[in-house]
Amino acid sequence: MSKNKKIIFSVAMVMLLVATAYLNVVLTRASGDDQTPAPVGNFFSEFRSERSSTRDQEILYLDSIIGNQGLTEETIENAVDQKLALVSLMESELVLEGLIKAKGFQDVAVTMSSASENVNVVVKTDELSQEDVAQIYSILAEEVNAEYGNIKIIPIS
Repeated sequence: MSKNKKIIFSVAMVMLLVATAYLNVVLTRASGDDQTPAPVGNFFSEFRSERSSTRDQEILYLDSIIGNQGLTEETIENAVDQKLALVSLMESELVLEGLIKAKGFQDVAVTMSSASENVNVVVKTDELSQEDVAQIYSILAEEVNAEYGNIKIIPIS
């Protein structure tokens, strides 16, 4: 692989890493580790907007790699695989959010990563009962085979 190809591939990987780090910061704030709570009404809309923007950027970078005829077939195939994995994650997150909302929660945001098996769920609720937690765990286990230790549920009111 030529030096330019390695640089392009590395830039794409760094962008994915930056997106993951950003989501980690957003979710850490939502979990209450930050001393200044964010307004809940804005959290979900801002989160979805930023997630969509970040994903659009990731897809744009992958599309530029896929469309670059000067790269090796292996690099292009890798970018296609990453794009397909990203689209699959986006679909899973959307389905999970819909199923959890259908259980009666006001709002929810789900994040997943292709780099790990972790699933983060931010739920708008005053408190989570054991039954609520069990319902969420059940949905995650059935839909994406998430294991108990890889699930983080964060209630915010």
